[in-house]
Amino acid sequence: MWRLIRSFFKLLKKDSATALSQQFPLRLMLGTSWLSLHQRLNPPTKESLELATLEWVSWFNHHRLLEPIGYIPPTEAEDNYYRQLASQAVTSF
Repeated sequence: MWRLIRSFFKLLKKDSATALSQQFPLRLMLGTSWLSLHQRLNPPTKESLELATLEWVSWFNHHRLLEPIGYIPPTEAEDNYYRQLASQAVTSF
């Protein structure tokens, strides 16, 4: 197994895309992709991690559709909830 891993890393040092495509079954055996290997060899900076985290949080809160609340984003559901509470408070007085 270590021989396979070493040969794969030697191959990564080359700039040949055809050499990488010839080793596709090897990558499948190792259970890794080119992107994950690249990320392991070149760790991200603190700033890029912060930006990626903020982008994910934005997607999670503003773009993700949830089935239990009617396939709408969580922020829209929250706005609807507070709008309903405000209208109930106005009508109860």
